[in-house]
Amino acid sequence: MKYLFLFFILPFALVATAQKKTGKAVPPKKDSVHISLHMKAQNYGDSIVVRWAPGTAVSWLLTQKNGFVFKRKVFRKGQKNVFSLVDSSSTVIHPWSLDAWGNYFKSSHDSLSAVAAQMVFAKALPFDKSKQGNSFNNLSEKYNEQQSRFGFALMLADFDPAVADGMGFRYVDKKVSRGLYYLYTLVPVEIRPYAKIDTGRVLVDGSRKYIREKFPVIKGIAGDKKIKLLWYSGIGTNPFSGFIIERSEDGKNFSRLNRLPFVAFKSGKEKDKPVEYSDSVSQDYKNYYYRVIGINSFGDHSDPSQILTIHALDLTPPHYPLISSIKNIKGTGSIQLQWTKNEKENDFKGYIVGRSTNLKGPFMPISKDFLPYGTTRFTDEHPSTGSPNYYIVAAVDTAGNAGRSLPAYMNVEDHTAPARPGGVAGSIDSSGRVSIHWNWGTEDDLAGYRVFFANAPDHQFTPLSQDLVTDSSFTDSIILKTLTKKIYYKVIAYDQAMNASPASPILVLNKPDRVPPLAAMIKGFKVTDSAVVLAWFPSSSNDVSRQILYRKQDSSTDWTALSEFRPKDSVFTDRKILSGHRYVYAIETIDSSGLHSGKSFPLRVYVHAKGYRGQIKKFEVEKVEGKNIVSMHWIAPSNDIRYYILYRGQDDHGLRMTGNIPGTSSVCEDKIMPGNYQYAIKAIYNNGDESALSDVKTIKAL
Repeated sequence: MKYLFLFFILPFALVATAQKKTGKAVPPKKDSVHISLHMKAQNYGDSIVVRWAPGTAVSWLLTQKNGFVFKRKVFRKGQKNVFSLVDSSSTVIHPWSLDAWGNYFKSSHDSLSAVAAQMVFAKALPFDKSKQGNSFNNLSEKYNEQQSRFGFALMLADFDPAVADGMGFRYVDKKVSRGLYYLYTLVPVEIRPYAKIDTGRVLVDGSRKYIREKFPVIKGIAGDKKIKLLWYSGIGTNPFSGFIIERSEDGKNFSRLNRLPFVAFKSGKEKDKPVEYSDSVSQDYKNYYYRVIGINSFGDHSDPSQILTIHALDLTPPHYPLISSIKNIKGTGSIQLQWTKNEKENDFKGYIVGRSTNLKGPFMPISKDFLPYGTTRFTDEHPSTGSPNYYIVAAVDTAGNAGRSLPAYMNVEDHTAPARPGGVAGSIDSSGRVSIHWNWGTEDDLAGYRVFFANAPDHQFTPLSQDLVTDSSFTDSIILKTLTKKIYYKVIAYDQAMNASPASPILVLNKPDRVPPLAAMIKGFKVTDSAVVLAWFPSSSNDVSRQILYRKQDSSTDWTALSEFRPKDSVFTDRKILSGHRYVYAIETIDSSGLHSGKSFPLRVYVHAKGYRGQIKKFEVEKVEGKNIVSMHWIAPSNDIRYYILYRGQDDHGLRMTGNIPGTSSVCEDKIMPGNYQYAIKAIYNNGDESALSDVKTIKAL
């Protein structure tokens, strides 16, 4: 019931104007009740109709007895948008008494007013002390009852202006002039100390007249003696609360299908879906004419929708036949089936026999024309051999509806395999694309072929596809960068019974050589001031044709071929060198297809110069006073120093290299602890030459 209540108030709530609060709200107490109000108005030119409603069932109960204070203020708009008050009034609007409801019903015989009076004055459900969980169950039932009454009341007020007047939810202002503005406000008569109360407000421009809404286009879906109408209701600023559906058989004279307005209960995601209304008709293929009128929350009716012309369809198939027997006709390879059907419909057109190789179909017709009603037998002279044969018999009417029998099964056994495939040939291009072709067999029941491959003729052959190849050619793709030089194929034919032929002769294809040889690896070297001796491991590839040794200066990017070797050569002495130079060596391997391995991992060597270059002069070392720091400085022997190597010794442990110093520097500091220290320095030149070690300096730190 809680959700039903939400559906009922949805039309009103969707179009309700958002409430504006009073100027200074008093914070509600912790246990206070919120009385919410929704309010809106419509200008008809000669009058303005104001509609309102409480926002919740509790708000309705608290305002139902004493009603509302309705205030009206009229303004004139002057220059610079300055408004001046023209008129002001207020009145108290009470809901009708029970006698007033009765008098109205007697005079109008309006059934909606009687229902509305029941919603207003119905007695609450009494507590049922016999129920288990008395307190919760009774409270829940009373809550659901209140919600339902409130929802029905709002819906009825939307459909009938008199009901809205009776409930105290409507006011008609007949003193309306163009060019003036009308501000209407609403508050409950009884101000309760425990309630937080909204003030309803709505402002109306006396010059803007209400325009009757146009109803959207309606669509229809034809069924069997049934028509479903669809349309969207959430249009404009005031969507429709209910609908009147009318039907005609001549397109001129329409009659209502619903005595009370039709209400579409939608919420959440469903609110964006179209409204649906289903109508039953007595005759298929007869045109019916429909139109729909919308009712908004002021009780106004929209213009009728455009007329929809539609007819229902015959969707009822004939009674289905029963296949009574199915059998093979010996010596013919044919299958005969028989069926029965006792009823003949007035719109019966004929039988269709269908066949499939699958129980679930699809079934393809094998009878050329419709078979007349008296036919009870059919022979399939060309059934599938070796594959299942499933049959149905369908009774079809003049509207194309078919009543299908249950499938019946019969198989024609086939044990004869196709002939061995012949003419198998193929090729491999440089990208690894393999093209294979063969001669298509002459068997009538030939289903297709499978292609198998292996990397060696004595290996297990593997199928390249699970499905049959229904052509006489096949394309494969292989990786060329492998150590195997050949690939092997064979082809097997299959008929519809999946009998396999003998395999074709093996097709041997040579792979284009795309795998370069493995590179050689330099395993050792020896350097003197006049020669470099190299030793390497040759490539292990089995198709090596030659090796080339390359050399370059360490600072150069250009390689020079020094010498060419046979596949197994592994030693070379390079005597064309200069002392004091750095060289880089690499070996490249080439196979019989002309593929290059790329250069091996390079070897860098330095050919030492004979003797040392200029020694460092005036290498001085001293301790910085008051600090555990030793300061050193010297004079560079040349301008082409790459870096210096600093040596340090402590106590009697000898000199050890302690770090590098940039070649542009001539000073250095070292942090020390108490003890005896020795220092020396050496220069390394840009070409790799070295200076002799400087004099050793000793210093003592306390």
